[in-house]
Amino acid sequence: MGDLNKNIILIGMPGSGKTTIGKILSKKLGFKFIDTNECTDKSSSKLPSGQCSIISTEVDVLKKHFSIKENGVVIFIDKPVEKIIEDEEVLNNRTLPKDEILNLRENFHEKYKSYKNCCDLHLINNNNVNEVVYYICSLWS
Repeated sequence: MGDLNKNIILIGMPGSGKTTIGKILSKKLGFKFIDTNECTDKSSSKLPSGQCSIISTEVDVLKKHFSIKENGVVIFIDKPVEKIIEDEEVLNNRTLPKDEILNLRENFHEKYKSYKNCCDLHLINNNNVNEVVYYICSLWS
């Protein structure tokens, strides 16, 4: 898996840990970090050439703008919906409204198949970001 000339593209639900994992990976591997949620012009999202990056993105943006197999290794960061909800309560000290929880569950079930179908590697994040980072780094060394 450790193709050192490829970008690492992290996909998964909001709250799954993509941004946290991506920022840590970028420091450890010396890659640039790109969060497509923060890009102002998503219509022209292009992977940088000549450098490796960690890209945190949603699956629809990935399919629309990136040549998956050519430009990067796609890693699905899978975090159970209940853990995402629990983290919101613990880390952000707020209880999600019932409609937000329902929406999160519905989106997860809708997107899960897409995440699984377009990933090269499926990793489960059970609230141990360091383990996930360590595992990905070990593939690149």
